[in-house]
Amino acid sequence: ECFRINRHSYRKSLILLLDVNTQPAHIHHQSRYTILPGLITAYSVFRWFLVNKVFATLGRLAKVDPKRLYKFSNRCFDLLHYSSSAIIGLIAVLSRPYAKCMFWSYDCADFYMPTEEAFQVTVMEKIYVLIFFCYYIVDVAYIGANTGIALIAIHHVATLSLVFGSIILQAPVVCVIIMILHDVVDVPLYTGKICAYLGYIKIKDFTLVSFAILCTWFRMINYPLVANAAWKNQYREGIIYPVLYRGVAYFLWVLFFCHCCWFYDILKAVLQIVQGNPNAIRDNRSD
Repeated sequence: ECFRINRHSYRKSLILLLDVNTQPAHIHHQSRYTILPGLITAYSVFRWFLVNKVFATLGRLAKVDPKRLYKFSNRCFDLLHYSSSAIIGLIAVLSRPYAKCMFWSYDCADFYMPTEEAFQVTVMEKIYVLIFFCYYIVDVAYIGANTGIALIAIHHVATLSLVFGSIILQAPVVCVIIMILHDVVDVPLYTGKICAYLGYIKIKDFTLVSFAILCTWFRMINYPLVANAAWKNQYREGIIYPVLYRGVAYFLWVLFFCHCCWFYDILKAVLQIVQGNPNAIRDNRSD
């Protein structure tokens, strides 16, 4: 069963993110209680509590350097988010006809076209989009917990624009595939960062090299195939709001530029790990 959101206006297109009803339904003129503002607020409180109370306490018990405690706490939350989000995303994606696009998008252009009548998502896909969206909105307030703030800000703007644009354009597969390519790669990344704080050097090296391998496939090889397919689709018939679709296609390449910048630093860090440099990994986005 899929949610169907009729395309009569931008407002109705965005009901995906606002509708509290979790049953498959046709969205027409029914009165709906919008939960997104409340959900973002609740998620903000949830993150603040875990970062400042739970993970900070665990960091002190683990004798993490007090100067690095704030970053450690945020990395713990990041790992919690990406792990749970990746599980939900995999459940959502692997049960859908476009599941192969997660691994190889060469012949997935048709999946990235807008749906004709509605933005259609399953219940799990809707939950996945909501969690992903809330995380990136709230994470804006925590950008200072990273280095390389300018590039991360560009990354977040591009990512959120892709989510919104995909919803308005009724192109759910573009939205979900981009999200899952983020999440599955970041689980070993944040595992490695936490291990770096705790001094588990061998586990850190293993997880971060695993991250580099996954990043190479999902972001450096498969992601450009997604972006290229979406770029070519803008010239096909049946595109809703062609100018907006072209904007989404541009943002896909902006996001890829961010990943290329980080991938360059990833390769340097992996080389230093192989050479036995104990300071190869620092707490920044690229590492």
